[in-house]
Amino acid sequence: MGQCTVKKQEPSQEQELDARDPRLLIHDLVKRDPRTGLAEDVRNGLTGPQKRFLPKYFYDELGSQLFEAICLLPEYYLTRAENEILKHYADEIAAAVEGKKTLVEMGSGSASKTRLVIEALLREQDELLFMPVDISATALESSSRILLQSYPRLRIEAYAADYFAGMAELAKKPRGRTLALFLGSNISNFDPEEAVRFFDPAASGTFVLQTR
Repeated sequence: MGQCTVKKQEPSQEQELDARDPRLLIHDLVKRDPRTGLAEDVRNGLTGPQKRFLPKYFYDELGSQLFEAICLLPEYYLTRAENEILKHYADEIAAAVEGKKTLVEMGSGSASKTRLVIEALLREQDELLFMPVDISATALESSSRILLQSYPRLRIEAYAADYFAGMAELAKKPRGRTLALFLGSNISNFDPEEAVRFFDPAASGTFVLQTR
C-alpha cells in the first residue's frame, strides 16, 4: 500500500488522498473499532418484535471476501441476472439521465457489475466521477484501485460508511445529474421503515435510483 496523506476531520472521520494517484479520495466514516455499538445493536435486534442482526457486522475484510465468493456460486443466480441486464441495457440506463453525470453506488463491494455502467457513461462523456459507498473500507480501497487502473478517465471519491451515513455525506456534496445504483438484494437488509427512509428523495439527496 502506498503512502497516504491523512487529514482528520473528526475523531471518527478521516480523508485519505492516495499519494500515487490523485484521482482517488477515500472518506473513512467508520469508527476505528467497528464493534463499537455492537452490544446495543444486538440487544435492540433480539428484543424487538422481529428478531434481526444488522448485516453491516458481516462485512469485515473476510466477510466481504466470503460474499464475493458466494456471488460466484451456481446457486446464486442474482449476480448473473444483473450482469445480463446491465450488458443489454447499460447504455439505455446511462442515457436515461441527461447531461454530464456522476455515478453513485450503495454497497459497491467489488464493483464488478458497475464496470458495465462505468463504460456506458464513459462512452457518453469525457470523464466520470464515481462515488461508491461500502461498509468495508478494505473492499472499497481494493476495488477503487482496480477500477482506476482500468479507466484513466475515472475519478473516485469513496465513502467507507453504512448506507445512511454515506447518504448524509453525499447529500452535502455539490453534484450535477446523478445516477445511483443499488444492486443486489440489499433492500432486504432494511426493515419497512428503513426502506421508506432510504428511498425518500429528501433523505437521499434526490438520487436517480436504479435497483434490481
